[in-house]
Amino acid sequence: MKSYFHSIHRPETGLAYNGITLIPPESLSLFYEAVVSSEDYKTSNELSNLASKILEAFEDTKHMIPLRCLKEILAEDTKKIAIALATF
Repeated sequence: MKSYFHSIHRPETGLAYNGITLIPPESLSLFYEAVVSSEDYKTSNELSNLASKILEAFEDTKHMIPLRCLKEILAEDTKKIAIALATF
């Protein structure tokens, strides 16, 4: 899956283990398929909500940043961020 690590000037593949992953619109269908093919998808509200956010970004042709990365940036340890994504 095409992605960017930390900025749009660092093309990569997959998800960054540390730091920020930017997921471009052209990779959202692969990201969506990975989420909905998870064995936990049918029983997980978090994954269902994530799939909905991915579809929303795909329809709007927007990039996504997993909020878990934003949590690290903002150091909001008390905020529960399992499923939401930022789009831009």
